[in-house]
Amino acid sequence: MYKCISGSIAGAAFFYFAAFVASNTEDFLQSSVIVSGRVIELEHGPNHPAIAFVTQSGEHVSFIEGGFLPTLRLNEQVAVRYLPSSPVTTARLDSFGSIWGNALLLLGFGLAAFIGSTFEYFRLKSLKNRA
Repeated sequence: MYKCISGSIAGAAFFYFAAFVASNTEDFLQSSVIVSGRVIELEHGPNHPAIAFVTQSGEHVSFIEGGFLPTLRLNEQVAVRYLPSSPVTTARLDSFGSIWGNALLLLGFGLAAFIGSTFEYFRLKSLKNRA
């Protein structure tokens, strides 16, 4: 029975963090700007490219993108989102996976924990009723 309770608590925690990340992502989408960037390096593979762009204020920035991305090619033009107040630390590709991937991953973990604990609860209840 403790597995069911701890699984439900873990699921609730993952749901909470997914909601927190989704809220921050929504704020990011409202405050960010989009500029054109270019893939400059594929040292870590096609799903973790180094991307360079120039901010609207003229600052040259590069960053390594990771996560849930389509395969990119060297010199490919891409859209980049960033917050004007801190482009170096907030830059990311303007793609669904890059923007929403973390929230969806946390949501998936929450669903897995919640569904797993629910099945375990009913399995234990069924075993108890047979005895």
